Amino acid sequence: MARAAGLIGEEKKAGQKNLFDVAIIGAGYAGLSAALLFGRYLVSAVVFDGGRARNSMTRRVHGYPGLENSSPKALIGKMCADVAKYRSIIVVRSTVRAVKRRGRHFAVMTGALTFQARYVVIATGVQDIKPRIKNLEKFDDDGAWHCPYCDGLETAGRRLAVIVSGKNPLSFAKEFLGHRISRCFYASAG
Repeated sequence: MARAAGLIGEEKKAGQKNLFDVAIIGAGYAGLSAALLFGRYLVSAVVFDGGRARNSMTRRVHGYPGLENSSPKALIGKMCADVAKYRSIIVVRSTVRAVKRRGRHFAVMTGALTFQARYVVIATGVQDIKPRIKNLEKFDDDGAWHCPYCDGLETAGRRLAVIVSGKNPLSFAKEFLGHRISRCFYASAG
């Protein structure tokens, strides 16, 4: 978004301190949804886009009315275009390195730039930790799934091997089992 970069430069030239009502860390579905509503209410916000959304490797989006089976890339592109219509919102294509409380504001630092905001929305989502299995990425969304919410239906009526780790691995496996798996093999990775 060239317009966003231009605004940052103009503010710096004017001697302002990049002060916003809200800093939104994350430019996925949650972050862009927040930005869209802030834009509609003329709330100044800066959105930090680290460049890789959680589901960027998946082929289809599920659970969004009117967008079923859409490409995640196309959906994020549409959301970015919608957010860009609001002049009170800018997007910074950079990863946030630190957030510190400074009096009445938060300092949000990307490394090169520092922004100030009255409030911070953390919309970074989660990071999937996949097992280290050779060539697993070749089967992402086509035989290997990592999210029972997004991909549970694709497993319905099929044989399933669930590889999990962590403190309560069976609860994760049970989420897939809610989709009427014909047979399930459970293996703990840790």
